Amino acid sequence: MNHLERISERYWNAFRDGFLSVGGDRSYPLWKESNDPVKVETMRCLRHALEELRNLPDACFIDDDVAPKERKSVAAMNRGKFEAVLDRAFPDKPLRRRDTHETATELRFARMLRKL
Repeated sequence: MNHLERISERYWNAFRDGFLSVGGDRSYPLWKESNDPVKVETMRCLRHALEELRNLPDACFIDDDVAPKERKSVAAMNRGKFEAVLDRAFPDKPLRRRDTHETATELRFARMLRKL
């Protein structure tokens, strides 16, 4: 199981727990019980969310005790390290929706529309 899959599993199961706690449908599956197209789509979306971390403001990469003259260079250095970690942990670029395979439900729906 890769990093993205672990993050997706934690996200999925936490969402499910919250969904059930507010009266959601009890048939909502755990990550291990869900089907592959749903997992692929969840990982695709979370990969895009991880990419958004690159756009964090500089203030997120520096501590308050850094001297004002050094703030910009320290933030740039820390951002570079952070982005290098992202690139190592998640080497593939996020997929666009049109680059993913159609699910069985999408194919059935398209066939149904053609019959109408």
